[in-house]
Amino acid sequence: QGVSDAENAREMESFENIADPEDGGDGQHHPERVPQLVVYYKKGTTSVKKLIEAEPVVSVYPNPVNNGKLNFDLFENRFETFSIYDITGKNVKSGQVQSTRQTIDVSEIYKGVFFIRFTGESGSVTRKIIINQ
Repeated sequence: QGVSDAENAREMESFENIADPEDGGDGQHHPERVPQLVVYYKKGTTSVKKLIEAEPVVSVYPNPVNNGKLNFDLFENRFETFSIYDITGKNVKSGQVQSTRQTIDVSEIYKGVFFIRFTGESGSVTRKIIINQ
């Protein structure tokens, strides 16, 4: 059965197309069906320095605390307050950060594991401490 005079070749071409539309093909006859792997990326790199800068560095010592005095050094003055929490989340001591190097009297806090959180406008940093007194 071929094309009748009443039908044009385009209709017949569409009718006779038995290619699977889900088949990606090789792109030889349909360039839009060429299998593709598209990778999206952003220019630039993330360095280790940028990752380290994401969390301001705080040094808390001695840890464990044996003499009732806890020291901390802040390598950047980004924090306004500190809070010490026990493992249940109870706040056992809070105060203002006075300078980048400070000593806190923790002699009234019972023996155990605690978390000290330094908080400021740019975020917070938490460290685990142990009090052995």
